[in-house]
Amino acid sequence: MKIPSWAYVIGIFMILFGGCDVISDMQTTIADSLFDMESSFTITNEWQTDSTYDTVYTEQDTTIQVIQDSVVYSDDDTYITEDDITNIATNALKISPYAHKWTIRLANVGIAVGLLYMVGGVFLMVRQRFSIKLAYFALAVSLLLAFTRIIVFALDPDQGLLSTTSMYFPIISIIIDGIFVAVIANADKAAYQYAD
Repeated sequence: MKIPSWAYVIGIFMILFGGCDVISDMQTTIADSLFDMESSFTITNEWQTDSTYDTVYTEQDTTIQVIQDSVVYSDDDTYITEDDITNIATNALKISPYAHKWTIRLANVGIAVGLLYMVGGVFLMVRQRFSIKLAYFALAVSLLLAFTRIIVFALDPDQGLLSTTSMYFPIISIIIDGIFVAVIANADKAAYQYAD
């Protein structure tokens, strides 16, 4: 019996998404020096203004638009000074030790899950009795990792930019895995029942 076309489509997508996951997680583990960026990147509040163009130049030679002489008015008429803006920007770029540790740990696990995901996709395109079970297992492990990432980064006490964004990216994985599970569950799997 011939392998159904849905199996090729899902299998190819699983190989592609699994490969992207492996590459992304490998880059995270290799680029561990990314987390040292916090100490090398400093935001200074020593501004040098050029009133001709109404811009501000920092030590990093970055141009930032000045809003009303470096003071921003909020709705309750309190003033936000340059120091406040500097503190906000510095805290947004801060990577907590908790987020650093768990990003590396989950990236290492993600490499293994991505490889399993790819193998599940390959075996969907190969007619074996265990192919459907392997695909379900790969999708279940991927869903488990996505939920784990959301929970782990939600528990970060500092809730920096990395933790906040790391909570939302796994939602895409959950949606894609859910679609794949639904397609496999509702598709005709007779070709796999009589495999050698």
